[in-house]
Amino acid sequence: KPYKSAHGKVATLHLSHLEISGDGRWLYFCPLFGPKLQRLPMASLRDPDKDSAALADEIEFICNIPPVAGIHAVDEESILLCAATDGAILHLDAQRRLTPVVTDERICFPNEGGFSPDRRSFYFPNSGAHLIGRPFEVYRFRFDARP
Repeated sequence: KPYKSAHGKVATLHLSHLEISGDGRWLYFCPLFGPKLQRLPMASLRDPDKDSAALADEIEFICNIPPVAGIHAVDEESILLCAATDGAILHLDAQRRLTPVVTDERICFPNEGGFSPDRRSFYFPNSGAHLIGRPFEVYRFRFDARP
């Protein structure tokens, strides 16, 4: 059943996700509801001689993903993804394996989060964005992202 605003219109979310790798070499990107994660070299984006066609040729497919509401660089080639429909936070490792780090039936549309200053914990809002009247919650779990 589509979520509708107070005015009876189906809600539209125009969101995409961008994240720069921990070493600054890559720009990772994906649309809100997937289905794929891709990347592009930051050096190419900075090159004024590259046009859109040249940049498009350099896009690299990383992996298929579920719908996500946030991506977060852990290090050079490791990313956390907030799986919007899976009630989970997923980890994409350097070998491009996508595995759940946290799953819980209470997680509902986890959203953009971030690491603690010491990079040992990850915080994310448990937004339940499509539910009306849901209390706002922030969850934390241990995930050591120190280099």
